[in-house]
Amino acid sequence: TETATIEKDSTGRLWAVWKQSLRVYYSYTLGADTLWSVPAPLPGSTSDFDPDDICAIQRFGGNKIGVLWNDNVQANFLFAVHVDGQAPTTWLPNEIAWPGQSDDHMNLAAGSGGRVYAAVKNDNEDMYLLVRSTAGVWTQFIISDTDPANRLSRPIVLLNEVDQTILLYASFGGAIFQKTSPMNAISFVPGL
Repeated sequence: TETATIEKDSTGRLWAVWKQSLRVYYSYTLGADTLWSVPAPLPGSTSDFDPDDICAIQRFGGNKIGVLWNDNVQANFLFAVHVDGQAPTTWLPNEIAWPGQSDDHMNLAAGSGGRVYAAVKNDNEDMYLLVRSTAGVWTQFIISDTDPANRLSRPIVLLNEVDQTILLYASFGGAIFQKTSPMNAISFVPGL
């Protein structure tokens, strides 16, 4: 697999997700942090995707975990939600976080109010912030476009809830750049 991520839900259970055999796979702990379930395909990952696609997991909303993955075959970013305490195989129907777009760059963060933030790139090399509302509605905000002078890569998104700012870190030309936005009026200035 190209990437694997791990998260702890509100009940203390650990979850891990990764790509295997052209699907999203997951596993979870069975009481102790050292005893894991047999890995299985994520119930919402029902079609083969590109060998280069990836996934990530994030705790959010106080009692949920979400798995985001890109599917270059369907050209979508997809998101599956599990409610803590339900059977590990019970997941809500997939959400399309960004239809018609996909690339294998992503990083997730969650706010204390229940919103999920995903820094991603599309196949045009544009970098966007996808934001999921508490109602499950996704909105896209441009971070950087394909202008060769602004082509950021490998994003990491962090939240400063004290200052109500979104911090975005990404690489370009061997350096790391930071961009910021207010959380209540998301907008990133052009350029690096």
